[in-house]
Amino acid sequence: MIFRHLRITIFEIMRYFIFLALIVACSKNAPEENGSSGPLTHEKKTFKDISYVDDTLFRHKMDIHIPGGLNEPAPLVVYIHGGGFRAGRKGNAMRYCDSLYGRGYVIADINYRLSQDSIFPALIYDCKTAIRFLKLNAKAYGIDTSRIGVMGHSAGGHLSAFLGSSNGIDSLEGYHLGNTDASGNVHAVMDFFGPTDFLQMDKAVPLTPPDSCEKFMVHDVPDSPESQLLGCLISDCPERVKQANPITYVDGNEPPFAIHHGSFDCLVPHHQSTLLYNRLKEVNAAVEYVVHPHVKHGGGYFSTPEMKETIATFFDRTLRK
Repeated sequence: MIFRHLRITIFEIMRYFIFLALIVACSKNAPEENGSSGPLTHEKKTFKDISYVDDTLFRHKMDIHIPGGLNEPAPLVVYIHGGGFRAGRKGNAMRYCDSLYGRGYVIADINYRLSQDSIFPALIYDCKTAIRFLKLNAKAYGIDTSRIGVMGHSAGGHLSAFLGSSNGIDSLEGYHLGNTDASGNVHAVMDFFGPTDFLQMDKAVPLTPPDSCEKFMVHDVPDSPESQLLGCLISDCPERVKQANPITYVDGNEPPFAIHHGSFDCLVPHHQSTLLYNRLKEVNAAVEYVVHPHVKHGGGYFSTPEMKETIATFFDRTLRK
């Protein structure tokens, strides 16, 4: 009788421990997205394909890279890819931001809708909604919401500059996409060779040797990236162009800007960055501008160790002060 009772007790204990093991296993395999990732640990983590809008669009997804060893909320840099507003996708952030990641920055790598999906201002709404999502889920991803920077190349540079120049403009937030309890405001901008005034793009193509463009992109044509973004030939819709130009919104309330452009850029003439720099200086905004001699549009020059150090130094100065 005693042996029988002992056998039942052992069986119940074993069943209890098996039940606990199943709970632990299920919790480890549970999906961690949309802010459900739990408290920050000291381990490196990468969250893939996080939806920042409550839908299933691939263009509304992001990757979030969290560095290890964080003891407090970290600054965030959001990388916005280029591609002429009609191509590209997330996935290249760490090519440019790995030094930031090594210095303890959280890195977000976002998608947004392209011009063949939705014309302007859809991609602006997307970028600002992604920022709001990250703010509202800051605890889950170890983010300090008072230290958020953005950076991008080409079209991504345009979008980064747009985010910085349009801080505080509610009509550009895209609140209909959700995450309404925050703003898309950012605290530092790094713009690499982004267009800033579409109607000026054909007026300053480099033609003087040694930076003489034998072939260059013409922008005032129906199939240009800018015309496709707006859904109209840019010279036929100057008001829409004005709405899409980051330079339009500069008013003196901008965060610090860093602008980099190659002098031999035959796709987006460096005059575009000069226009933005001059406008920012007019309103006494904090801005630094570097024209890189004889450098073309994009390429490996902008991902060298020296350039990565330049990127890290700017964000350290503006987000860690």
